[in-house]
Amino acid sequence: MSAGAAASRPSDRQRAVRDRTRRGLARRKVVNGIMLGVLGLCVVLVTLPLVLILAHLLRTGAGALDVAFFTRMPAPVGERGGGMANAIVGTLILVGVAAAVGVPVGVGAGVYVAERRGSWLATTVRFLSDVLNGLPSIVMGIFAWQFLVRPVGHFSALSGGVALGAMMIPMVTRTTEEMVRTVPVSLREAALALGYSRWRTPRWWSCCAPRARGSSRARSSRWRGWRGKRPPCSSLRSATSSGPRTSRSPSLHCRCRSSPMPSAPMTTGTGSPGRAPWCSSQSSSSSVSSRAPRRATASMPVPVLEFGSGVAARTGEARALTPPSVRPRLAVESLDAWFSAAQALRDVSLTVPDGTVTAIIGPSGCGKSTMLRCLNRMHETVPGARTEGHVLLDGRDLYARGVDPISVRQHIGMVFQRPTPFPTMSIRGNVAAGLRVRRPRPSRSECDAIVEQALRRAGLWDEVRNRLGASATALSGGQQQRLCIARALATRPEILLLDEPTASLDPVSTQAVEELVRDLRGDVTILIVTHNMQQAARVSDRTAFFLAGEMVELAPTERLFTSPSDPRTEAYITGRFG
Repeated sequence: MSAGAAASRPSDRQRAVRDRTRRGLARRKVVNGIMLGVLGLCVVLVTLPLVLILAHLLRTGAGALDVAFFTRMPAPVGERGGGMANAIVGTLILVGVAAAVGVPVGVGAGVYVAERRGSWLATTVRFLSDVLNGLPSIVMGIFAWQFLVRPVGHFSALSGGVALGAMMIPMVTRTTEEMVRTVPVSLREAALALGYSRWRTPRWWSCCAPRARGSSRARSSRWRGWRGKRPPCSSLRSATSSGPRTSRSPSLHCRCRSSPMPSAPMTTGTGSPGRAPWCSSQSSSSSVSSRAPRRATASMPVPVLEFGSGVAARTGEARALTPPSVRPRLAVESLDAWFSAAQALRDVSLTVPDGTVTAIIGPSGCGKSTMLRCLNRMHETVPGARTEGHVLLDGRDLYARGVDPISVRQHIGMVFQRPTPFPTMSIRGNVAAGLRVRRPRPSRSECDAIVEQALRRAGLWDEVRNRLGASATALSGGQQQRLCIARALATRPEILLLDEPTASLDPVSTQAVEELVRDLRGDVTILIVTHNMQQAARVSDRTAFFLAGEMVELAPTERLFTSPSDPRTEAYITGRFG
């Protein structure tokens, strides 16, 4: 016998262990079978009387079940016949009153607690809901007796329904809160970026479901009466005459919700013809020039950005705002941003000419994405986030008092790093999602034309034209990202923000997105954040380099990559860090 065969044989100890294991498994199988038999016998013994009782009731009473049994009132005691109409009607009244009391209050409280979690009022409502959930039902009965039965002098379905509704409120509140919180943050932000209000984003019947109904109808109807006139917020104190306004997270609820940006073309001040006026009472030239410069001290240098030169020159003098005659499409003036106490952006100033592509590069955590989110006021949707400074679109400050952030996002579209198609919507429904909050809402035929045009511009029409009713989640990752771009383009934004749109895509899909960006140049003003410097060189006209929350340099792309003026930019481009 060879040495290998002898080594492969199990030893006596291994055989003994194997035999013990087999005997243990056999014993466990026998015990398991016995216990299952005993359990089954117990179930039969318990349920057999119930089955016999039910069979007896069906045998003796099935003949009495007819339409009259459900429509007639009960017969007097001792007489045969009668029905249960009063019980059915009373149950419907009781449940109806309880639902009318408990569902609206519970759903409203649940949405508020989910959307405002962390605030003292939301914490209080959640605590009271938990306390009421553990309250005995007899307490609710005493409540109804004291405040409803005794004042009227008799029992009623109304008092019972109110008591039942009061018992429903805490359960509906906590159930609604948990349901709303299951909506992913990415879908919430995608809906907010399309111009949905915060109260509509968690609703499964708006941005995450096929139908959209909504609150913006009343908001737009109030604007129709003022279209072509002076906006109603002109009576407010001018924000531009008192320095920059600080925006905190709760400011998402506009102080002038009745005046969103209109869609009718107008010509105002120095703005371009056909551009919608912002909710501001001052002309763009006077309001901008009257604003006092921030941090204009001799001890602290303030960056100066000369529009047209493409290079940010730093001097020790206070920076003047861009003259109206050469004002760019988008201008950022001394912008600071915080997440609670952590500052993410420091005194950022840049300009973006109309119809150009501006790339923002820099290492991770330097504030690139925060910069984009500040441009359409998405930054303030983060709890504890705040901003200071000015963001000017056509010379009008987006952070001025009275400007509705929802209307801002309807004019400045955004596409995020990961594809965010709404999962319960079809391909067509995803592209048309932003049109549902526009007023006037386009007709079915107009909506179909807009969807087709947006898909063609995104280079996706030929791939999905025969399956527009299919789920958007059935598309590949690259197709989903282009679908999100088409969804943003369908609303005809003036500015398009792309936050690393190709970071999670394959090379073929990346090339398709880059070709789309090049095709959109001239029609849409684009800002794109990217970690890929080669991509920035391929698609952008100008490039900004960010480092540690500061904009180090802004220049034409070719100049920045070949002869940067700042040594930090050169060190990053050449790969010495980052």
